[in-house]
Parts: sequence; C-alpha cells; structure tokens
Amino acid sequence: MRILLLAPGISIHSERFLQMLLNTGHDVTFVDRHNPKPEGAERYKFVPLPSTQLEYSTLRGTTRLSHWVKLAKLRLIWQSAKPDIVHVHWIDERAFLCAQARLHPLVLTCWGSDINNFFESRSANDPQRRRTAQSLLAAEHITADTRQVLARCETLAGRKLPAGLFYFGIDLDKFKPGYVDQAQALRARLGISRSTKVVLSIRRPIPQMGHHHIIRAFAGALADTNLDAVLVIKRYLAQDEEYETELSQLAADLRIARRVIWMDGIVHDDMPILYAASDVVVNFPEYDGLSVSLLEAAACRKPIITNDLPAYYDLLRDGAFTTVLHGDILQLASALESVLANRDASVEFQIEKNRRLVTRIADQKMCVAQMERIYEDVIGRTRKARK
Repeated sequence: MRILLLAPGISIHSERFLQMLLNTGHDVTFVDRHNPKPEGAERYKFVPLPSTQLEYSTLRGTTRLSHWVKLAKLRLIWQSAKPDIVHVHWIDERAFLCAQARLHPLVLTCWGSDINNFFESRSANDPQRRRTAQSLLAAEHITADTRQVLARCETLAGRKLPAGLFYFGIDLDKFKPGYVDQAQALRARLGISRSTKVVLSIRRPIPQMGHHHIIRAFAGALADTNLDAVLVIKRYLAQDEEYETELSQLAADLRIARRVIWMDGIVHDDMPILYAASDVVVNFPEYDGLSVSLLEAAACRKPIITNDLPAYYDLLRDGAFTTVLHGDILQLASALESVLANRDASVEFQIEKNRRLVTRIADQKMCVAQMERIYEDVIGRTRKARK
C-alpha cells in the first residue's frame, strides 16, 4: 500500500508509527519540515513540507496567494506519490491544507492536545478551531486514543463523524520487565543508591502536566514517613525553562531539593531501562489525552499512580492503575506513601492487571493490523462512492 504520511518529524510517536508501516511492507512518502529518517530506508521517501503557517496580513491578496501556492505544492506532492491513503497525524494547518487541496482518501489521527486545547484553553472563536472543524469534516475517517477526544471532534464538526479508537501500540518485546544491570548503571549515573526508592514523573515538564502538584505530594509523603526516596523528572524536547525554575524553587521551599533529580531526555529505545530503574510512575496532569508512557510503564510491570481524568476512563473502567481524585494532592501523597512503603499483594495484583490490559489493547503488532483494516475500509468506501 502507498501511504502519504504527514506528521511531526521530530516526534517519537511519528517515528514509531512510520517504522511500523515500513516494517509491515508499505511504501511511505513522509511530508514534514523534519526528516525522521535522514539516513533513508527501503520503501521510504521524504518530501519537505510546504510552509503551513497561514500568514495574516492587511494585504489580503498576498495572504490568499500564499495559501493557494501551498495548496498547489501539496497537491503536486499527492499527484507524484499516487497514494492509496493520505494520513495526517496531529490536526493542525497541515490537515487543513490537505482538506482544502482535496487530498483523498484522508485519515486524520488526533493526538489529544491538538483537540483538547480548544476546550481547555482556547476561545470558541479561535480561527484554528474553525479550520480544524473543516479538516474533520473533510476526512473519510478520524482516529484518537480516547473516546473523549472523538466526542470533542464531533462537537467541533457539528455532526457525527466516521471515527474510532486507535492506540499507537507498544512493542511488548522491548517494553517488559528486566534490564536489571542497565537500570543499576542508570541509577549510579544519576547518583541514586540501590536502596533508594525512585518515583518517576515521566511527562514533559510544562504546567499542564501538574509537576508542581507531584512535588507537593512527594514532599507530603516524605514528611509522614522515613522513606529514602527521590523524585526523577525527565526533560523532553523544548523545555519551559521558567516552569522548571519554579519547580526547583518549590522543591527548595519544601526542603526536598536534594531529593528532586532532573534528568535529560533519553532515546526511546532506552526507556525500558528508565522504567526498570523506577519503583513507581506518577502522572497528574490538569488535562490530557492518553499518554503512551502509561501503557509503556504498565508493559514494564511498574506500579502507576494517576489522577482520574476523562481521557483515561476506558482504561480505568477496566480497573487499570492506582487512581486518585483529580486535584487531590493529599490523596496523591497517601497513594505514593502506600505504594513505596508497602508493595504488598494488592500492588502486585494491580501490576499484573495493568500488563494484561496493555497486552490486550495495545500490542504494537495488533495495532498496526487494525490501522491496515481502517485503510482498507476507507479505500473501499472511497472507491464505492466514486462509482
């Protein structure tokens, strides 16, 4: 199958999805400003993305001409690639341009924040909101990894859409228990002893992800116990330096600065080692899509504590994770204390339940097969509509 894939080239999610398609034997033309495979690959072609920033100018004619030039360039890419499917990840101007250029059959995959931001922080009159709605209406199929995001897509579009759940998938041959020696080496590099408990805050350090709440809860857990524990916060891509400074000052004010360790990003292949070096993974965002890191940690059989956001309801209904009320820092502190001090049979039961759930819904091989079925269905419906 020939696939024209537009996705953020610097994201691990794009890299993983692209590699899944190539491993399954598909031909992929990847369009973005950044080439995720500069070394090249079989059945792979990279094409630079025409500038997608829609300029705003008092000279309307200039702005309109620029827009139409971008559409023409994108349509030329489509005509050259002759794809069976056009697939756009992260719904932004690229999806809008594909819709405007009438590139079909069109599949859109939402990543969470691209849709949630319209409901959590942006105005209902945001121009990008209207463009996103037009993109959704032009697509033959929409996917997301939470029902909340799919429902919000229909709210934006104003009608029911052809849509369904799709998980990016976890490589269960890689994300699994083990990596003991590598984990100890990582601990040593971070200055963490073998006996110290490690709380891992895996999400990107931005205010939305609630690290300030986690630091307060961690301080509370330490105050009530004699635990020897550290909180590791992993940096990821572009950082909010002001927020990191605020978090460091908060830790100092709470007198736990020496127990908060900042860790620079690591390559995705080493993520199982980071999970292996941890004793519990904590997640406490203000709002969210479904974090792949939750599924990865579950696959590695690590205890997971998370708040009960709507994005996680499908998993929580299946009994996944240890959950606390959204915004309840005291409950989060209590949960941290309990898991760190008393890893009893109930914790082991929860860990095993998490691993079984991930195996059932997010095995990478199963997920790519599901996307192939979506492609085949969309191609079939498109051909039937043209007759």
